[in-house]
Amino acid sequence: MSSYDEQNVFAKILRSEIPSYRVYEDENCLAFLDAFPVVMGHTILIPKTKCINILDTPEDVASKVLSKLPIIAEAVKKATGATGINIISNAGSDAGQAVFHTHFHIIPRFSEDNLLAFPKSIGMINSEEANHIQELIKSNLNV
Repeated sequence: MSSYDEQNVFAKILRSEIPSYRVYEDENCLAFLDAFPVVMGHTILIPKTKCINILDTPEDVASKVLSKLPIIAEAVKKATGATGINIISNAGSDAGQAVFHTHFHIIPRFSEDNLLAFPKSIGMINSEEANHIQELIKSNLNV
């Protein structure tokens, strides 16, 4: 994993070096409107701790930030009149991560918003495949 880039845009927002429209802040996290929203109300939630993505975020930090996620998402939904919400966190460039500071997109959704939906299923998993990947995942858990 690469090192944390102090010059990423979210680090600059945390240091108030660039402006942001803050909607929530406490000692652990900050939520602000996305400067380039996919729909009005698109909000970003970030930890104040320096971490690249959810995979390298300390458990205590993740717990504190994620405890605020439903509260902020509900406020976004009510404020925008949305009928649904997407919560997305990309981990790594191959997953679409563009800013390498842990963050969660809170995206209000509407019945005809023309945003991309979750991809279609590749088909129902069979028991052999399920058992194989289940064991691989379990053997890689560090809990």
